[in-house]
Amino acid sequence: MKKSNNLRGILSDLEPLNEEKQLKVKIDEKLESRLEKLFRVYEKYLRQNISQLFPPRYVDAAAPGYAATILGIIKVTPHTINEFVSRVVTYEDYENFERTGNFLALLVQQAYNKNYNNFTLNLTHLRSLNIQTRIAGTSNKPLKLTIVADLPPKCLRYIQHCDITIKGTVSWYAFQGVEDSTFVFESAGKYSGEGAQRCVFKSPSKESLSEIARRAKGNCKFIWLNGDTEVNLYQESQVMN
Repeated sequence: MKKSNNLRGILSDLEPLNEEKQLKVKIDEKLESRLEKLFRVYEKYLRQNISQLFPPRYVDAAAPGYAATILGIIKVTPHTINEFVSRVVTYEDYENFERTGNFLALLVQQAYNKNYNNFTLNLTHLRSLNIQTRIAGTSNKPLKLTIVADLPPKCLRYIQHCDITIKGTVSWYAFQGVEDSTFVFESAGKYSGEGAQRCVFKSPSKESLSEIARRAKGNCKFIWLNGDTEVNLYQESQVMN
């Protein structure tokens, strides 16, 4: 079959997109439009006066209606969040980029509020991001989140009803005031776990678990991950002292 050389002929020679490819193009267009709006909100978030961003007293993404107030009607899904994370590296030189961790928490909370769950944030390509804002699930449906990164001081505080796995280390003053949640992590720094209640902490680091146990408020479990074996340190009182 002879190919056409003029533009009209070339276009007529092209095979039409099948229904599956047409649907993929429409989905990609919707995602790009959503991300464009999301990055406009993010840029405003970086510029805004800090006192206008957060409710009084402490940073709280789980405050009723707060995430929706910041994000508006933008549909946030786990896929949207992953695409945002992969592209936000271009903003690392922006003023107030350190707020990005809290913005990600807002995205996770908003998606959870819309009945999504099982989130993964791979932050290894970004400089250290601090997630200080509170996120929360419910007792019937904990918010499930995996973070792939080493986390800086004062992160993951005041969290409620969450199952969080950190594939990395956590620095000092983490897990303060957390309630009814499970945390799996490689190690945690000093002063972590202050005031924790009804939580489960799992780690291969006995030293980290012991540090948290000394500061937790009560009714917590401390599980030492010894290879394929889980050891409840409540049964090893000498570790807790």
